[in-house]
Amino acid sequence: MFKKVAVADTLAVFVDNVYNSLETFCGLALIAATVLFAFQIYCDFSGYSDIARGCSKLLGIELMLNFQSPYFANSISEFWRKWHISLSTWFRDNVYIPLGGNRVGIMRNMFNLMVTFILSGIWHGAGWTFIIWGALHGFYLCCSTFYKKVIKAKFNIKIVMPGILKNVMTFILVCFAWVFFRADSLNGAIYVLKNMFSSLSFSIVYLKQTAWGMGFTRFSFILCAALLVILIIIDYFNYKKPAETTLGQRNFFLRWGVYVMLGFVIIFCIMFTSQSQNFIYFQF
Repeated sequence: MFKKVAVADTLAVFVDNVYNSLETFCGLALIAATVLFAFQIYCDFSGYSDIARGCSKLLGIELMLNFQSPYFANSISEFWRKWHISLSTWFRDNVYIPLGGNRVGIMRNMFNLMVTFILSGIWHGAGWTFIIWGALHGFYLCCSTFYKKVIKAKFNIKIVMPGILKNVMTFILVCFAWVFFRADSLNGAIYVLKNMFSSLSFSIVYLKQTAWGMGFTRFSFILCAALLVILIIIDYFNYKKPAETTLGQRNFFLRWGVYVMLGFVIIFCIMFTSQSQNFIYFQF
């Protein structure tokens, strides 16, 4: 509930302000809206999945975990082991492995990856934006496969970088692909990519103008920042160990203190956003 109502629905207001009127924005506003959408769709869908798991547990039914802190992944392959696990597992078992998986030559392996992810894109919608979104992730994994099987294995060339840098690079690649997922048309996605680095400035005046142009007030900006900090903290602990297990091991007062606090945050955000947003994945 916190992920969906507090985080996703609150961020949706500012993401929609930009993506529904792309021609009026450029530079930092497009970058910020894309990054916020990355968190919006994650909280919207993982919140939806967690609510379904919780309701099922009340009936004695155990559903599989569908998300596991995907934005802490250090590679695209790890990202897909942690994002929409039910769908990625289905495509792996019913498309990728029957095609030969990685038990074939490198070219066929890369072909299998591209077919699998292009079909994944088409599953989300029969439009060029979704097809390109799927193809981009397939391309990312093909590059990773080529590095592991050729550059690293045959030429013994290893690229060493800190884990945090890998995490940041993975997040940037995922956000780049999200542009095509969120844009209403291919022309809209191209506009975002062409203009997101134009007229960039880091002056205080420019930053304020960008925030106000997106619809932020000082209060809503602080609220969104606080919600994202809480989310990142929760996901960090969830990356190490499932949050429900960690919290369940704490004493009564701490557990219920967290529950009550999140409950108040949810109610407050409902009042702030004034209207609820449909679950994004209801359209798929």
